[in-house]
Amino acid sequence: MNKVLGSLLKELIMLFVLIILWGITSLLLILDARNVTTRWLSGFVFCGGAGALAVVVGDGIIPYMEVQQTSETWILVLSQIQVTASLTCYYGLPYTFLMFAIHYRRLGMTGIWRSVIPFLLLIPALVSLWFTPEYSEEYPVHFYAIIWWVVPYMTIGTIFILSRKEWTRTARQIHWMTSLVVLPAALFVTVMNYILPSLGFIQMWKYNTVIVAFAFIIFLITLFNYGFMGIRVLIQKRQLDSTLRAITSGTAILNHGIKNDVGKMKLFCEKIKNYAVKTEQLELEEDIAVIMASANHIQEMIRRVHQQTQDLMLQTEKTNLADIVDQVLMSLEPRINDQQIKIVKNYSPSTFLSGDPIQLGEAITNVVVNAIEAMPEGGVIKLHTRQTKKHVELDIVDNGMGISNKDLALVLEPFYTTKAGRNNNYGLGLAYSYQVAKKHGGTLDMMSTIGKGTTVTFRLPRIVS
Repeated sequence: MNKVLGSLLKELIMLFVLIILWGITSLLLILDARNVTTRWLSGFVFCGGAGALAVVVGDGIIPYMEVQQTSETWILVLSQIQVTASLTCYYGLPYTFLMFAIHYRRLGMTGIWRSVIPFLLLIPALVSLWFTPEYSEEYPVHFYAIIWWVVPYMTIGTIFILSRKEWTRTARQIHWMTSLVVLPAALFVTVMNYILPSLGFIQMWKYNTVIVAFAFIIFLITLFNYGFMGIRVLIQKRQLDSTLRAITSGTAILNHGIKNDVGKMKLFCEKIKNYAVKTEQLELEEDIAVIMASANHIQEMIRRVHQQTQDLMLQTEKTNLADIVDQVLMSLEPRINDQQIKIVKNYSPSTFLSGDPIQLGEAITNVVVNAIEAMPEGGVIKLHTRQTKKHVELDIVDNGMGISNKDLALVLEPFYTTKAGRNNNYGLGLAYSYQVAKKHGGTLDMMSTIGKGTTVTFRLPRIVS
């Protein structure tokens, strides 16, 4: 009886592991299937789930079908599923892990290498598959033969993941949380599935459930609190994109309607003003002047809102990001000097991109102005440009009052402002800057700490010489 209960418990645990791993696989693909790094990580998790499937089929479904005296054809089909799932796990895990690590590290495979390297790395797995012995649950693969390539794959992959560099604190935080989810599980599985069996300790995979549960808990915590490989940020930005599209459409209609009605108001005000002048009614003239001023204010306000929210049309040209930053600083020089703000510049030699210098300049201006306004008593603004394999990046760092976590999650939303009550502030500056970055195929990210300051990072596709 105890043996039966123990077997049932093991099958339920492995079924739970299967659901968790393939659930994570599905979630990653649903949220960010276009990202090649996410796809390889999904493959790694899928292969882990395949191992759980092999156990569920071999120890649970097949014995049950045999008791029910199911036809041999179905038993053979299920046996083949078990074998395929098991081999997918053993050979697929190290391969997909290394491919994930290569892309996560941003090694930047280009040209023919993009196709050749995945195939070359697959060769050891294919050779091992060719020499796989007749399947048995204790020795599903030739552990002594595969250990020579599995351990290097997992070791190199781990080094690649740990050596990834991030420039902002938020990105570093996401990187280390992602590493905490992936690496302990990968290394634990390496020991249990490959190293110990090669030393004669068989079926140690049953202890993988512990690390899977740990990784799953950390994954959920990371996803909803920090972001896993940027996926939390991605969800927020998809919501923001939807909001921007709705506002773009709405303000276009609003602009058209208000402009027409204000035009009528001004036309009739002009007629009444002429009548007041002709009849020498000074008080009426003054009243009409007030109405005209209000109408002009409404018209200007809706024009500015529409200008900041309309669908952007870029006029791109080859331009240097550092030159745009210098032009922005030059235009703001009087204000910078008045508030006794120190500017610290650190530019990379070449930060060329194909972009609209006018729109980019306006987007950067919005961020720099926010930094200036965050330091009414003076301070320091640091501007750092750099280039990576695919992007040029600009950090705008101030040591101002900072933004709370609550506000930071909302500052990119149109019409949201932390400076309510100030003239001509509609909460559209950062939303516009985000939209400009997105239109260029890039991103805008923010991090901030109350009392320490704010960092805004533009990441834009670069021109590769």
